[in-house]
Amino acid sequence: MSVLSWVRLTVCLWLLRKAVKVVKWLLIFAVAVAAWPVTVVACAGYAAALLCGWPSVRLRRAAAGALPMTAVWVLLEARRQHQWRAFALAPVRDWQGSWGQPTGPGMARTFLLLAPLAVPAGLVLAAGLWAWWNYAVTSGIRGWLASAPVTFDARQWRRQVRTAKGRIAAPGAVPLMASGGRIPAGGTIRSIGHRWRPVFAVPYPACTRHMVVVGATGSGKTNLMMRLWAGWFTAAADAAAAGRGRPPLLIVLDCKGGGDARVKAGRTWRLLHGAGARRVAIWPDEARLSLWDLPPADLAVLLFQMIESGDGAAAYYADIMQAVLTLAVTAPCGPPARAADFLARLDSRWLASAWDDGLHPGEVQRIRGAARHLPDIQLRFATLLGRLGQALDGPGNLRDADAWYFILGAPRGAVHSCGDGRAPPPGRRSGLVKLEAA
Repeated sequence: MSVLSWVRLTVCLWLLRKAVKVVKWLLIFAVAVAAWPVTVVACAGYAAALLCGWPSVRLRRAAAGALPMTAVWVLLEARRQHQWRAFALAPVRDWQGSWGQPTGPGMARTFLLLAPLAVPAGLVLAAGLWAWWNYAVTSGIRGWLASAPVTFDARQWRRQVRTAKGRIAAPGAVPLMASGGRIPAGGTIRSIGHRWRPVFAVPYPACTRHMVVVGATGSGKTNLMMRLWAGWFTAAADAAAAGRGRPPLLIVLDCKGGGDARVKAGRTWRLLHGAGARRVAIWPDEARLSLWDLPPADLAVLLFQMIESGDGAAAYYADIMQAVLTLAVTAPCGPPARAADFLARLDSRWLASAWDDGLHPGEVQRIRGAARHLPDIQLRFATLLGRLGQALDGPGNLRDADAWYFILGAPRGAVHSCGDGRAPPPGRRSGLVKLEAA
């Protein structure tokens, strides 16, 4: 074979391949034009999935949702057409009518007549094309550059985030409660290894376990926690009304405080009232608690936990402080009734007088050993209780409200360490959520 013959053969094969591709695309174009109602729906569905970052399963679900319309159309046509041949050719006659009247109103009329068939078929076609394109780009067989998969993934992530934010912002798009006692947290961005759902929901019993919300400033952590609080309270209240549990008690600890603490407390108040809470108490602004109503042993432990004692060499001082608190709270005359009474007991003379009845020689010996540390312990508690004011002097207890919002670390002065490990009041179920600074 000569060089000229080889060149001619190569050119002919190239032209043949190009001709086959051209014919293939012409056939696709002809079919798309001929079935233009299906093509219009497929293009609209594909564009929506591309611009909103939807997964292909959402298009398939939309197609399944349109099938009842198709079933109704089939029943009506079967009733109107007495012969099966006329019934089968009804869509063809409607399609032919569009070519006889190529005007805007005529095309619109034809599309409405064929919509019961065109909508589900077009959405299924769009779902298939979108699924194939996702596979092709992510696997690297499509795209102009080697970075096309990364660029495509980042772009779709941004579009999914935008769609999820729009779903959350739309009134009623994300309800407070879903079926089965699940709490919708917001629109789904990615669903990997799980069945995709438009809204991510958390079973309400999971809120009684340890949860961590991580995100940058302004990413919506506070809004998410408020939604979880209200959703948990609604689900727990519904379960109690159905006889499957006890009435809920929600306790929120805002350990961040700051100028916006009252704003968040007000938003939580309105949200929980809308969820059915009889009373939402905001501490220390609108409600008080009586710290001194606790059993003496629990009160001594709580007072010890309210003061940071450190570790290492400070463990010696912590042991002394715990012993002094136990002596002051469990004195034979009874526990203190208010903060001033408690501070008066942190004195060596008062403790010696209270325990020196001849029946407690061991306690008297411990008081003598800790006498030189009592002024320091009294000073620390006087400072702490002074910042709290009368917020823990009562009257009041946790049973007075369905939900409590505690503002700690606020500019007005509050406890900087919290945690008491106490059980909820009898007859109530407790859910404890701690709102931290981020």
